[in-house]
Amino acid sequence: MIGKVLVDNGSALNVLLRHILKEMLIDKSHMKPSTMMEKACDGSPRKIVETLEVELYVRTQMFLITL
Repeated sequence: MIGKVLVDNGSALNVLLRHILKEMLIDKSHMKPSTMMEKACDGSPRKIVETLEVELYVRTQMFLITL
């Protein structure tokens, strides 16, 4: 469960819980390590472990989403 997610001035952090990722049966080769850090709602730094890029299609338009 996610207690709080901060969205500020049009920027957003897409969060995908690890147990949900496992249920999606996504090949781990699509996962990329990350060196980025985020600031949690309480101000503490949090490491982003991995990122996942997925293609989202809406009709004929494709959007590249990073999770």
